[in-house]
Amino acid sequence: MKYCILVLALTVFWVAGCSRKQMEQSGRASEGSHPVKAATHVVELYKVQIGASDFGVSRFGNPLDIRVVLLEDGREIAANEATTLSGVRGKRTLEYPIAWTVNFDPKKRYQLQVQEQAVDTEAHTWSFPSAPRAGYWPFPDADSRITVGTESYLQFRDKIED
Repeated sequence: MKYCILVLALTVFWVAGCSRKQMEQSGRASEGSHPVKAATHVVELYKVQIGASDFGVSRFGNPLDIRVVLLEDGREIAANEATTLSGVRGKRTLEYPIAWTVNFDPKKRYQLQVQEQAVDTEAHTWSFPSAPRAGYWPFPDADSRITVGTESYLQFRDKIED
């Protein structure tokens, strides 16, 4: 009788432990997060596709410039180059990639923003993730493409410094 109760208790604890682990894993997967090392990351924007239907033009018909910003807890992380892309539309590889050096901390919130630069017309901002949470890293793998609108994307490289 004692052994039956002991086996039953161990089985219940084992099943409960497995269920909790499965729920945590499925929760992370459904939120779109992924494991990221707490390390120094060098993130480079090196390729873009800017579609005319996704981004606006000024009142004079000129394509709006686009600013790309990486935020940590709401504060902008400095980049090695100016973060504004010219208003040129189409696909291109950047001659000088825009790079950010980030000491990733899972307790902080990270957000990538793509902002139209406009003075005389309405400008749009896209945020990734739209509701940032602690530990989320917007760059899922070493060579990731982030879609903006229907025909535009930004392509990044994420390298971990040793």
